[in-house]
Amino acid sequence: MSQQWHGIGRLTRDSTYEDAGESGKKVAKFGLAINDYKDKVSFFDCKAWDTQGGEVIHKYTKKGDRVSLYGIFSQERWDDKEGNKRSKHVVIVKSVELLEPKPVDESVPVATTADIPF
Repeated sequence: MSQQWHGIGRLTRDSTYEDAGESGKKVAKFGLAINDYKDKVSFFDCKAWDTQGGEVIHKYTKKGDRVSLYGIFSQERWDDKEGNKRSKHVVIVKSVELLEPKPVDESVPVATTADIPF
């Protein structure tokens, strides 16, 4: 059974966007910081597959941007170099909402009411 998760926070680093093996899919990896009601901060490692917001996260966000994520918790397990068992929880993103406005590209002309012919 998976634990549903929702969080609103800021990216702690720019995402990486990597091939996820022979499937041809890609995964974005990034960190998220969330302030709680007592000004304590929780940090989460997150992964988003290309079709579930990974491409959006990678193309349109940067460190410090505010996002809303829905996903599930997953536990990753591995052995470190000394043979010790290690694990961590990761948020597997199912959907993402960008909460920062997209910056205006000043090189693209913006139409004004004077440019409209009617």
